[in-house]
Amino acid sequence: MAAACDDGAGTISLWNTTDPTHPGRSLKAGHRVNSLAFSPDGRTLAAGSSDSKVHLWNATDPNHLTRRGSPLTVPGGSLWSVAFGPDGHTLAATTDDGMATLWDLNVESAISRICAGSNGALSRQQWSRYVTQLPYEPTCVTTQHSSRRG
Repeated sequence: MAAACDDGAGTISLWNTTDPTHPGRSLKAGHRVNSLAFSPDGRTLAAGSSDSKVHLWNATDPNHLTRRGSPLTVPGGSLWSVAFGPDGHTLAATTDDGMATLWDLNVESAISRICAGSNGALSRQQWSRYVTQLPYEPTCVTTQHSSRRG
């Protein structure tokens, strides 16, 4: 179970409800958290914060959550809500000014789409913008007939 605390540090209190002998712990998002959501499989926790970012944590081990890549950023206002799609690969976020943003969290699928739209070359700068969860890897191998991840 997760609950956002009413503070500017973005404190998130966590409790493992399957093991009541372990006390709760906390995470810090760095800015006020307005919304929390677990993925349908419970393996990812998303926190929408007032700095227009969605912070993601790997929750596979509920006693030791770790960050998943860099936060996802939306242009515009403070994030107001976050929610996962039923497949767990789609994340939606809305801002206080009504803007909605969708992300495909399936990294392989996202890389394929990005490569298709980048004429087969993905620079380090593009990688750091679109594939924040993984270290840079030369990708989008191009041949005369196809473009695929190498």
